[in-house]
Amino acid sequence: MSKKKNGDVFAELTVGLFMAVVFALLVYFTVVISGVDLLTGRDRVRSTVVFTDVGGLKTRDSVIYRGMKVGSVADINLGSTNVTVVLEIDRDVVLRKSCRISVAALSLLGGNYLLLEEGKGDKMPLETSTFHGEPPSDWMRDLGDIARNVNELTSGGEIKGVLTNLEEAARNANVIVARIERGEGTLGKLASSDSTVYDDLKRTMSNAAEVSDRLASGKGTLGKLTSDD
Repeated sequence: MSKKKNGDVFAELTVGLFMAVVFALLVYFTVVISGVDLLTGRDRVRSTVVFTDVGGLKTRDSVIYRGMKVGSVADINLGSTNVTVVLEIDRDVVLRKSCRISVAALSLLGGNYLLLEEGKGDKMPLETSTFHGEPPSDWMRDLGDIARNVNELTSGGEIKGVLTNLEEAARNANVIVARIERGEGTLGKLASSDSTVYDDLKRTMSNAAEVSDRLASGKGTLGKLTSDD
């Protein structure tokens, strides 16, 4: 009986220890996912950022700076014309006059984080400055706009008209090429293997050179008129 009781106690202790470990892991991962910082040695300050739209950003979302998590979103307040976001970030974060603060998508499955980009110019005090953030881009809405524009183009017949014009231009080009290959027209005669046109041109140029020489030597009526004598 004593051995059985000791075995039951050991089993209960094992189960209790296992449950404690599971609970500790659950608490740890809950803290990590929620963005809560349990390190008491971190020196953090609160900064204010004003947005026109935060795109689903929520409290405890991460704040990323130079690829590192430097804090989290502490509070979000809806105003009459804007949204005020309060950040709790490390004091050694540097934001300058041309800094950029934007809401970025964590993944296509959802989730957001706040991205801080240092910028250039004078250093801005984190605690007393009011920063202005950029509204996030809604890629789902952008895809919808693209699809709507494509639908308008195709339904209106513009693309069909352009394709029809291209086909007509290609047919005309084929006709012109065929005429040239058959030796029709001026270009066709020049490109023809028949040397008649070439000989005519050569003879004309030769006659023109002969006339020019006669004029230069003062021969003939025009030559005498243009002569200095």
